[in-house]
Amino acid sequence: MVATSRQRLGRLGKVDNGQVAVFDALAKERFVSPVDARLFLPEEWARYSKRCEKAGIPKSERNFRTKIELALQIVENSRYNGLQ
Repeated sequence: MVATSRQRLGRLGKVDNGQVAVFDALAKERFVSPVDARLFLPEEWARYSKRCEKAGIPKSERNFRTKIELALQIVENSRYNGLQ
């Protein structure tokens, strides 16, 4: 699986082997609609370009970014698209 490593998995509440994504969603009353998502690429993945190439990760996405950096990108993208 792409970007799988031993990392903190919020759904499990512990460190285990798996993938992590950062999401953005709009909510109104009881309705929720996801509007953006980014797959977190662990540092050990970002360091190995051959592994990323084999997994089909675009070159523009092969840089390590923290989850906070991904969240800020999502917010900037949402604002750019008029979602506030």
